[in-house]
Amino acid sequence: KVQRIFRCLTISCVEVKKKTISKICGDYLQIVSRYCFEWLTIIIFLSLTSLNYIIATFHHAKRRLNFFNSFHFILIVYSIQF
Repeated sequence: KVQRIFRCLTISCVEVKKKTISKICGDYLQIVSRYCFEWLTIIIFLSLTSLNYIIATFHHAKRRLNFFNSFHFILIVYSIQF
């Protein structure tokens, strides 16, 4: 009987530990992925806008349309993220 209780306790303890570890890891991964994702979107956004600016400068006509297109792309990406 004592052995069974002990086994029950150890199993539940292990389960709790597993859950806690997975929760901590999950939260950490979520934070890291979100942080990386935000940086990635910022980098993409900046590269898109700078690319558009360069293209516009080369064409001697600074079109704002491209800038807004990239801005909409970022908004879409953010809406997918949340």
